[in-house]
Amino acid sequence: MDIMEIFGRIDWVTVSITAAVLFVVYNLFVIAKYMWVKYRAEKEIMKINEKIENANKILEEAKQKLMGKLESERKNIAKQAEK
Repeated sequence: MDIMEIFGRIDWVTVSITAAVLFVVYNLFVIAKYMWVKYRAEKEIMKINEKIENANKILEEAKQKLMGKLESERKNIAKQAEK
């Protein structure tokens, strides 16, 4: 076994280990980026859902006011019809 042959093997082993480590680190960054994007998307969805809930509350209040006005108009019309 020649000394150059030994260094050649060590060199390829080092390259293989380095490539494997870089591959794992790269995939960890990809996963971290995915999780960050998912977190931001969920945060935006929560904001949008909160706005929708607020809009639904406003619409419900407006509906109640209109129903009250409609009921008072019906009573007025009924009173006028009796006269």
